[in-house]
Amino acid sequence: MHTYIALVPGHGARVSPDGRRAYHDPGAQAVARDAEGRSETLIEEDRVRVLADRLHRRLVLAGVACGVHDAAGPSPADDPARSYRRRCLDGVRAGMASGADRVLVVHVHLNAGGGRYPLAVHHPGEAGTPDWCGHIEAALAALPGLDRRRGASTVVDFPRARGLIEAAWQAGKACAPKPVHAIVLEAAFLDQPAHWPLLSDGGLDLIADAVLSGLRAAGVV
Repeated sequence: MHTYIALVPGHGARVSPDGRRAYHDPGAQAVARDAEGRSETLIEEDRVRVLADRLHRRLVLAGVACGVHDAAGPSPADDPARSYRRRCLDGVRAGMASGADRVLVVHVHLNAGGGRYPLAVHHPGEAGTPDWCGHIEAALAALPGLDRRRGASTVVDFPRARGLIEAAWQAGKACAPKPVHAIVLEAAFLDQPAHWPLLSDGGLDLIADAVLSGLRAAGVV
């Protein structure tokens, strides 16, 4: 079964066609310090776009139909929720047009709150995705500084993920003859010092490699 992977990076600034900023949603932020005491502000909107790009490159090289769906250009009256739904719809439409048998929307985010575990969150009402998420989390937990969380990561435990997953389902209902699935990826914590090396450019390569490995192990790609 051929799968189209629609990567939807979270948060960010959207700029209207006339150049005005419609809104700004940076997501989580943290100040990281290295061993020499130098500091860097980590902003979720920036890091997830780098991660989505790195993962996209790997999927393309692996021969997987995929795309990053992060189009700019809403009206100045737009809001983040509406823009996010539009990105999901763009991803699902691209998947339908690709000839793939199904679409997997991967919402690319990063966590905050000082934890040490990676998350690949699924909806318990959706068949298939629990196993996929388990393989992704296992691959990520093998990276330095990341520990495996006990138990499946579902929207019951992480209710903020529910709206993201359901936005993809709604997009699927709008244009679907084919199955549409969705997960929320939060591969590391911005405010966890043990994860700061993974949030560097080279570290994000490691995360992208691990996510691809998990998708392969799950038989998604």
